[in-house]
Amino acid sequence: MLAALLAVEAGAKTLVIFDTPAKPFSMVDEVAPVAILLTRFDPAPLRKAAAEITTQDITDADRVVLVGVAGVPKLSKEVLAALAGKPLLGIGAAASLAAGASGETKPKAVAGGHVVLGDSEWEARIDPFYASAPAGAEATANVVRDGKAQPLAWSKGDRFGFGALPGAPPLSDIFSDLLVDFYGAPGKPAAMYFLVEDFNPSSGSAALRRLSDYFAHLGVPFAVSTQVRNVPQGTAIEPREEFLAALRHAQSRGGVVLLRGADSAADIEKFRADGIAPAGFDDAPAAVGLPLHTGRISYKPSPDSEPEPFPASTALLLPDGAKLLPANVRGGADGVALDVVAERIRGIASMRGGVAGVVIPAWLPFQSMRDIADAARSSGVPVAEPLILSQQ
Repeated sequence: MLAALLAVEAGAKTLVIFDTPAKPFSMVDEVAPVAILLTRFDPAPLRKAAAEITTQDITDADRVVLVGVAGVPKLSKEVLAALAGKPLLGIGAAASLAAGASGETKPKAVAGGHVVLGDSEWEARIDPFYASAPAGAEATANVVRDGKAQPLAWSKGDRFGFGALPGAPPLSDIFSDLLVDFYGAPGKPAAMYFLVEDFNPSSGSAALRRLSDYFAHLGVPFAVSTQVRNVPQGTAIEPREEFLAALRHAQSRGGVVLLRGADSAADIEKFRADGIAPAGFDDAPAAVGLPLHTGRISYKPSPDSEPEPFPASTALLLPDGAKLLPANVRGGADGVALDVVAERIRGIASMRGGVAGVVIPAWLPFQSMRDIADAARSSGVPVAEPLILSQQ
């Protein structure tokens, strides 16, 4: 059953048309998160401003996504006519075009309401929110305020709408769920996997050994990422052979070893020579022939900002054909409280094909590691082997 938990297939060519990348008086790129979320099905969606679009662009695309950041994208009559034959997803102000309206739809700000997707519900503040679903549309998610529900994510035939700009969860998660229908993909069950993050010579091998035995006893697969280049100063360093023996022990208990901060075939061969068989990379989606990547994809929110991680909740396609599994539920002192871990996982699992990557910092003592694992397992979401998830 685990082999069928996730099947993310590359979609056809996707054209993203936007009115402007940022809101008035803002430098924040609102289109970049849309493009990242689309890589769940298309590793290289094409972004173009509305002013540059020709009918040939529409002809060459298989699916079209319209993003209205500050207003409805202005398109020629010829382009609008060409859109009639393409699956279309309208976002934000552009949802009115997908609904068949030609004019502006006035936005609202939603405060004190809730967003509902299936059996899951989140408190919401959505600004702007465009209530633009046409009559007869099927809503997959709603905004509920004062007992009244309005569609947030909806579909009608080959027209789809999302009445907000998808940024952080839960809006990005709900938008990603809508993409399952937009791309005509199978609605796969959700899964979670465990990632013991950044095991290095300063971590101490005892906790990893005990956790590996604990997972083996439960029959739970896991991954462990490792590196030797960035060891905190002033910490005790284990002998090299003890460090490597702990990794080999984790492998023997079903652990999948990932390299952290490595990006070359030489790095892989060094570990292989010591009896370690790396299956992929953590926090470095490098194209050197390994199928598994974990971590968080990064982007620059504005031209002058530093790259920031984007909180995806599904596997994303990388340009080299590999997949990036998200690391999106972090426990421990630098993460969420234990009583929030299961809640966050269940929120991700409300999506079709949602993947919760549960991060367990390698520097924690064993009991703290076990507490995170037990809290995650209490969510009831199936645990999958990371390598299987990356291959489906």
